[in-house]
Amino acid sequence: MKNNKILIIILLVASILISIFSVTYSYFTAKVKENNKTETNIKVQDLELEFNGVKEINVDSIVLGESFTKTFNVVNNSTSDLTYNIYMENINNTIGDDLVYSLSDDNTNLVINKAMPSTADKKYLLKKLSIAAKSTVNYTMTVTLVNKEDEDQSAILGKSFSGTLGIDTKQVPTASSALKASNEVMPSTILNFSQISSDSNGKGLYLLSSTKDDNYPIYFYRGAVTNNNLKIGDLCFKILRTTSTGGIKIIYYGTISESGSCDSYSSIGNAQFGSNYYKNGTTNSPVKGVVDTWYFNNMIKYQSFLEDTQFCEETVKLYDEFGANKVPSVTCDKDLAYTVSDEIGNGKLDYPVALMTLNEYKLSGGTLNINKTSFTYAPSNYWVLGIEPNPGKYYVDSEGRGAYSNLGYSYPSHDIRPVVSLNRNVELSGSGTTNDPFVIVE
Repeated sequence: MKNNKILIIILLVASILISIFSVTYSYFTAKVKENNKTETNIKVQDLELEFNGVKEINVDSIVLGESFTKTFNVVNNSTSDLTYNIYMENINNTIGDDLVYSLSDDNTNLVINKAMPSTADKKYLLKKLSIAAKSTVNYTMTVTLVNKEDEDQSAILGKSFSGTLGIDTKQVPTASSALKASNEVMPSTILNFSQISSDSNGKGLYLLSSTKDDNYPIYFYRGAVTNNNLKIGDLCFKILRTTSTGGIKIIYYGTISESGSCDSYSSIGNAQFGSNYYKNGTTNSPVKGVVDTWYFNNMIKYQSFLEDTQFCEETVKLYDEFGANKVPSVTCDKDLAYTVSDEIGNGKLDYPVALMTLNEYKLSGGTLNINKTSFTYAPSNYWVLGIEPNPGKYYVDSEGRGAYSNLGYSYPSHDIRPVVSLNRNVELSGSGTTNDPFVIVE
């Protein structure tokens, strides 16, 4: 009996070993077959960008008020459209901010009177530029030593500047990078624009779905967001949206508090509007006069960080269009687009500043109904751009509703909240909260 038990155990062990061997053999057989594949070779195409013209910039014999120009071009010899950046390195700047540069291509002034970089590290002058296949883009850089007639500039006498221009194709931070890095981006197709913003109908950063394939898609904030605060000097702004050129539109919110926070609302003043933004009869609209004065006194020194962009004063039917589930427009006909340059708009602005549009207010969560939770809400009436065909001028009332003043009655005075646009080459730091607003990395 004992021998029989031993025999049974031996047979069981042998059976288990055979099973394991069979499984192991099958496993390795399958493994060999799985690896018996055809070879695939993939090689990334070389980027055939050429940089021609001046590379070294040396300024050691310039007088106050004098300018000189340097030209260069970028050539794309490949069969694909490419994106690139223009940078400067090997920088030695003892002149300081009095030495400025402007940069333009064949069609556009890209940078106007921005201080030459002072860091010895690589500094990007323009980012995410596009060039078509088999094409060339010509650039002109104008360098000027600013003559500040009201200041003593004797300290810069004998000082010098040198640096090297170059191009690369790296992915570098642009103005909108910080926004996308700190938010989950959602599609605009999930929103109902006939209803106010809410936790279920818009709170956060959204992609305007119709622009998703554009070189610079439009991203916009909506609802009760708390991380779209931005500070320039001692001025606070709320970020509205990005632009078709990769910039960021921001609306004035107030001045920074003693604790350094952007948590206290104020406007820059109030005024009557007039028949339109640019002219009220033969003179500028009272609102435009207040906005321009504010810009001259507060923003001129930051102008190198700003872009010229469109401010649309188009006709919108408040109850038919604004009140419907219609995706707000961020573009308009050239003659309705207030701009400084007549190449991208009507060229009627003195400075790149105006007001938020009615459609931008709708993007942010506004409708005809009360909405005190959207970040664009203010505790008083304030003007926005847009013309009611009745006719009339639009504003956002103190309950957060879109409204208009009829031209048949005398206009009241409402608050004024200027809007400017950062250019895409600006790099931002911070988290965007009121206690840690975004700031420009210089």
